[in-house]
Amino acid sequence: MKRYPLNILLFFCISGFVIARLGGILSAGGVVNSLFINGIHIHHFVYGIILLVFGACASLATIGRRWYWFAVSCIGFGLGVIFEDFWLWIKLQDKNSTWLDFWGLIIALVIIIIPALVIHLSVSKLK
Repeated sequence: MKRYPLNILLFFCISGFVIARLGGILSAGGVVNSLFINGIHIHHFVYGIILLVFGACASLATIGRRWYWFAVSCIGFGLGVIFEDFWLWIKLQDKNSTWLDFWGLIIALVIIIIPALVIHLSVSKLK
């Protein structure tokens, strides 16, 4: 089976989204502690940006090499973690998690389903 970068990107994007959401639920339930520095809550959004930048730089340096797929997976995972905090982008507040309400679920599904359909249709045309 041939590996397509978009398939790997999508897989890790969805994985990052799900893992970040589970971490948010566990953090809200008190099972996992959130990271605070000088009283400021460091969201996993920050980790996603770091992964995205690292993956983008690494992918430019490793095109056509074995580590290229690792770089693509870092980009995908970082995007998933960033998109999980999409509501934070809209509200620009750190008051509470609204991902468990109706609109949070709708936004999450749209963010995941639309890229999945686009990637699936583009890859299926390549076969």
